[in-house]
Amino acid sequence: MTALETRAEAGGRGRVLDRALAVLAILVILFHATQAGVSFGTGAEKLSKDAGVVVTAADVLLGVAALLWAARRIARRDGRWPPVTAAALGTLWLAVSLVPALKGGDDLAVGVSGVKHVLQFAEYFVVGGILFAETLRDPLCRRWAVWALAAATAAAVLTALVQYAGGTPAALVRGTGFGNRNTFGLFLALALPVLFGVALFSRAWGVQLGAAVLTAVGLC
Repeated sequence: MTALETRAEAGGRGRVLDRALAVLAILVILFHATQAGVSFGTGAEKLSKDAGVVVTAADVLLGVAALLWAARRIARRDGRWPPVTAAALGTLWLAVSLVPALKGGDDLAVGVSGVKHVLQFAEYFVVGGILFAETLRDPLCRRWAVWALAAATAAAVLTALVQYAGGTPAALVRGTGFGNRNTFGLFLALALPVLFGVALFSRAWGVQLGAAVLTAVGLC
């Protein structure tokens, strides 16, 4: 096999991985609107609930994305530093700031909780940062990302409305499986401004109307 054929084969694998990473990015956006997942406890009765680990669909998708990203770099023999220096430094800062928690001492719950928060920070800000920085350059991927965010937000808002209409106290309305009302509110605080921007700048009046209605209902 010639060097040209080798490069062509590597390029073909790279394009397949590009598409796979784009699909994963869309799925992460779609499934990040819930904290529902599989809970793994430590098995020790003295540990607090916060010491357990909940693995969500978004966690799994980001893990797969990290493996595919590494495979694509290897296929392309790309040794460039990924565009997340600030996020990496932020993770280092967080890790250093949580040294007491990472040590844990006699309180294993504190140690497990500290490790969990460092890993989650790295997962969302480093792995997620790399994934979106490299996939959302494509206009088509950006368009699908907005549709995924709209679908996820609509599902969360409609679920919250059903919960509220069914008699659930307002303080316990959590949308699509969020841990609590505050987390649900933080999700809406990030998602609704994007949809409001779609309502303002989309060229399709139907999309503008749908985004405006969803934003208004979410604010209620």
